[in-house]
Amino acid sequence: MQFVVSAASKTSDIQLLHQTFAHCGGTPSHVGAVLITPLFCTRLTLTLSQRLQEEFGTPIMFDSGGYAVQTGRIDYFEMYALLLELYRRERWAQLYTLPDNVPTSRDAPAEVEAKVRQTVECSELFLREMPAELRDRALGVAHGRTIDQLEYCLDHYLQLGLRHVGFGSFGTAGQNSSMNVVTTDALANARALTGLARARGLSVHLFGVGSPAILPWIAQTGATSFDSANWARSAGFGQIFLPLTRGYNVSHQSAVSTIQRGLTRGDFEQLRGISGHSCVYCESFDRLQTSREARAAHNLLATVGALDIIARGDRTLMEAIYAAGSPRYRTLWSQGGVAL
Repeated sequence: MQFVVSAASKTSDIQLLHQTFAHCGGTPSHVGAVLITPLFCTRLTLTLSQRLQEEFGTPIMFDSGGYAVQTGRIDYFEMYALLLELYRRERWAQLYTLPDNVPTSRDAPAEVEAKVRQTVECSELFLREMPAELRDRALGVAHGRTIDQLEYCLDHYLQLGLRHVGFGSFGTAGQNSSMNVVTTDALANARALTGLARARGLSVHLFGVGSPAILPWIAQTGATSFDSANWARSAGFGQIFLPLTRGYNVSHQSAVSTIQRGLTRGDFEQLRGISGHSCVYCESFDRLQTSREARAAHNLLATVGALDIIARGDRTLMEAIYAAGSPRYRTLWSQGGVAL
């Protein structure tokens, strides 16, 4: 399973990826691509992304902007038209996500069904209208709350000859449904879709995965790749994490806040020792406390470290990390762990 680093639309994140990859001597292991949302990027961000692909061989994947429709930032049909214009112009990326209309947890069943069918019907039309040279690089997004809805998407994408499919229907939460939440039902649906798609020779990407603590369960789906912006988003909130742990705030200490719970220097060093993680960005706890860039680069490499543990199938280390650093996931682990 490969990590697609979501840089969304921020120029500063692409610049940080340049610096981090250069320091690592190339694209870090387990990093399969970088995901950007070209509709909301500046010209500079697109140029730097193309340069990242050329210099490091890191594939660039274009997101559709469905998240912006999901949160009410843009109308679906406006996104469709702008995306088609952009794809006709920018033909250098490795994967092009077709326009999807993301169901949210607030949607009634009829509305979910309507969004599923609209995504498929508009993806078919869009595929005919996009440059022929890009069609082998198109990725259709499967949405739905039921297996029947996911199979509806997959069957149509197979008929269209697509080679890549994505799962985009994790649960949503927060204001404007702006946060993805990996629910048990959604995880089961992702696993079912992945099994059906990979049996037919398609790659499967999971959109919008959050905390690295859940990655063993994500890996269990059998998906080819997943994307996450948590490495950068958490850093912006003053948080860091270690392989397979939850996020902890290091920019200030709080003993009462659950979300922004502080991590002391001693606790950090203990977790760091248990996980076996070490990178140049976390050698100085003071630097992590004061530098958003250091936190982000460290978080990215901690995600890579989590995938390394999973790839080795090191269940003993997983159990030790969960026991020390992630009470919620320690409980899930005690209920049966994860089959690797």
